[in-house]
Amino acid sequence: MKITFDIALNALAPNVAWSYKEGDYANISWGSPSVPIPTEEEVNAKMVSMQAEQDAKDAADAQALATAQAAEEAAKQSALTKLAALGLTENEVKALIG
Repeated sequence: MKITFDIALNALAPNVAWSYKEGDYANISWGSPSVPIPTEEEVNAKMVSMQAEQDAKDAADAQALATAQAAEEAAKQSALTKLAALGLTENEVKALIG
């Protein structure tokens, strides 16, 4: 997932209504006088840190999926080996598991 300016600004000020024309930070309309508007630099820094966190999560998720798939394949191969050791033919095994 790509972290956008909007996502980062919402993370910095989650309960503030705001609007702006994309790419025009100078004309941001801020809905809460009691909450200071984050600077453009603060929002950009938040984007970078949030993107790094998201990239790490995406990589961990991909690794977990690959590990699960490898474990499933290993279990399947183990079962096939055990069935063959019991004397089942390849055709009999295919008939059992499809």
